[in-house]
Amino acid sequence: MSFLTARRGRIAAAAAGALALLAPSAAHAITNGEPTNGYTNVGSFVVEVTPSTSEPYLIQLCTGTMVSPRVVLTASHCMVRDDYAPDWGHVYFTLDQRISDGTWQLRDDLHLLDGTPTPHPGYTGRANYRFDVGAFVLDDAVTGVPYAELADVGYLDDKSLRGTPFTAVGYGIERYAKQTSTQAFLPPKERMMTTQPLVNVHRDYVLFSMNLARGLGGTCYGDSGGPKLNASGEVVAVVTTGDIPCKSTDQATRTDTSNAHAFVADVIADNPAPS
Repeated sequence: MSFLTARRGRIAAAAAGALALLAPSAAHAITNGEPTNGYTNVGSFVVEVTPSTSEPYLIQLCTGTMVSPRVVLTASHCMVRDDYAPDWGHVYFTLDQRISDGTWQLRDDLHLLDGTPTPHPGYTGRANYRFDVGAFVLDDAVTGVPYAELADVGYLDDKSLRGTPFTAVGYGIERYAKQTSTQAFLPPKERMMTTQPLVNVHRDYVLFSMNLARGLGGTCYGDSGGPKLNASGEVVAVVTTGDIPCKSTDQATRTDTSNAHAFVADVIADNPAPS
């Protein structure tokens, strides 16, 4: 998730400064999640921080999924530059599996892809979940990865899907324990995945269970824009928000809507890969 106007979203970069002093040194994964070399079409957005008193460095921002050679699907709130901190500079995308060595500052050898943040034109930043589907248009085409497809319009309206496990993939903040709050946060490190059951479906968004007390996994800061995938690998939603300690609530904006389909189709059509 990243920070919406409601400030309960999932951008890791926004949380990094406040949480860095709280993160313990032990290195484990998101609760009940695991690192993955699969899902090679899922990558991380990183932002260059340009402090006035030190050298620039990179921190993790959000997650996204390749849906065409030049278009990365993500959340609109990850792409709205007006919401960034004053010293946040350029945004890049990387498909590298590992992005850090366990610190908030990212590795300096990442393969960075340049592009243009493209939020949905209807997104207002006020918990506007209907339009929290965004894109990042790459300057150069990426080949050699499978491009994800959106689930059919209305896919999640099938009531028989309640309780069905879906896969979440992201690069966000990890937890080393389920008992504590933000003290259990660890810096984003690598591409992770977990499964979680579908709980409830609304017109614009969907809820997934990540109740750690029940042994379930889920998303956290930096996973915003990352995909919720069905068994066929189709994107049914993108991560939007959740509870502050990342222990119980996992909310994602639906991509099985005519609105999301039209937006993604238009961005792909306007930005074809070079022939």
